[in-house]
Amino acid sequence: MSVNREADETGLDRRELFVRGGKLAAAGAAASLVRVPLAFGREAGGEKVALISTQKAGDRGVVDDMVSWLNRAGKTLGVETKFIQALDPSAYQSTLQGTAQAGYGIIATTFPGMQKPLAAVAPSFPDTRFIHIYGDPDKPVIPNLVRVRYAFWEGTFLAGVLAGSAAAKPAFVGGEPIPNIIADANAYKLGVARVNKGAKVKVVFSGSGFSDPGKSHDADAGVFGAGYDWIMSDDEQQGPLKAAKEKNKFVMLEEPHFFAEAPKNVPAVVIIKFGESLYGQIKNALGSSFKGGLVQSGVHDKVVGLTISPLFLKQGPPDVVAKVKAAQPQITALSAQIVSGKVKVPFIPKL
Repeated sequence: MSVNREADETGLDRRELFVRGGKLAAAGAAASLVRVPLAFGREAGGEKVALISTQKAGDRGVVDDMVSWLNRAGKTLGVETKFIQALDPSAYQSTLQGTAQAGYGIIATTFPGMQKPLAAVAPSFPDTRFIHIYGDPDKPVIPNLVRVRYAFWEGTFLAGVLAGSAAAKPAFVGGEPIPNIIADANAYKLGVARVNKGAKVKVVFSGSGFSDPGKSHDADAGVFGAGYDWIMSDDEQQGPLKAAKEKNKFVMLEEPHFFAEAPKNVPAVVIIKFGESLYGQIKNALGSSFKGGLVQSGVHDKVVGLTISPLFLKQGPPDVVAKVKAAQPQITALSAQIVSGKVKVPFIPKL
């Protein structure tokens, strides 16, 4: 479940976010920024919808989530659907062009690698509505292209509240010191400080490139070895899991299936609900209110969230479980305050 999340010249994190999977909850059309309306709507009957993924399906990750919700769109919205894997970056643009030429009126694509190909292709097909799952905004806005971006840092803020409530010495380990990962770390620190002002949060970057389990393992094992007992991992996931099990410590990851793999070591996960987010954007693209531009999703629209492990609550150390349970009402309340806008988690991309 590895990804490449290095920064490129577009300013994007190249975080191929199939590592951020999990259960699905309400998403839909999120609040948008600087969007331009189109004058036409679509009738669902007979509409053709394609999902072009830059990552393989079949790993229980978010690509599988999105395929599942694409199929649901076919059944519930009355559209014809097709899933396409485009694994060669040199073919991204031609795949987009061929799919549009084949009569697909709505084309959804995944992850930052599609940023430039979409900007090149979408203007040539003004009657096709494009959806980019995990992209950055265009300047100027492309009227028939929606970019969806996810405020993962809102979730790491809640993870920090949990760690500040339950950990003796909390830490954060990221794969690389790129802006969004730094923002995740800073939000985590703010969450810890909200409930434990005296806590000193250690922040480490493994240098794994989000794909090297050896480096991620060694970084987490080193942090645990230095006396820290609880890590938020924003990195490749297998290495941190292995380190937590070896050291009998705690790590928060990014996919719920880790609950069963280490029920005593994974108290919670921070997830992005990509599948239903995609479904909501397809539904929006079928309507007359479709607008090009940026849609930003997070805890505020229930697309990002913190999920506490029910297995940990049953099998974790009783003293730690008690602290986790005690923190749950505050986390629920803070989540509601982020949704209402009463609490805003800042994006701070510098250490």
